[in-house]
Amino acid sequence: DTRAMLKNPPAALVVAGADIAYDPAWAAALDRTTVIALSLFPDATTARAAVVLPIQSFAEREGTFTNALRRVQRFYTAHGPVGQSLPAWKAAALIGQRLGGPKPRHSAALVMKAITESVSHYAEMSYPALAQVEEQFPPIGEAPGFYGGTAKAPAGGTGRQWPCAAEG
Repeated sequence: DTRAMLKNPPAALVVAGADIAYDPAWAAALDRTTVIALSLFPDATTARAAVVLPIQSFAEREGTFTNALRRVQRFYTAHGPVGQSLPAWKAAALIGQRLGGPKPRHSAALVMKAITESVSHYAEMSYPALAQVEEQFPPIGEAPGFYGGTAKAPAGGTGRQWPCAAEG
């Protein structure tokens, strides 16, 4: 519970991609804990952090996302990483390893494979399945007068939608 954490902050707190120090209650809590910040840019939270690790933007990495319609889609690297930045998942996994956890996976594809093996909704969401292109209506990137989020046809895959509970 967030209120309990604000009253009694943990010994260390990893903050990934969020500037929580703008909130006075969080700013006070951050003064009573060791903060490890994973961030793209300097902000009030990184200024209070004992350790700041640079993370990659979505354009510097590959991975998957699930949208509000339960469609899981892949995204691809647009350009290489800047400097020594890491994907946030890998930075967090390396912190976990330093604390005695398992060795991090080597790629986003292996992370997704682990998710497909342990989360039932994602069982059919392998990288090869997400890379398949299914016909959509209206045709994204092709229909005049319709903008479906991209000006190009989805050659990298249209993703897969996991069923809601009402669909069985």
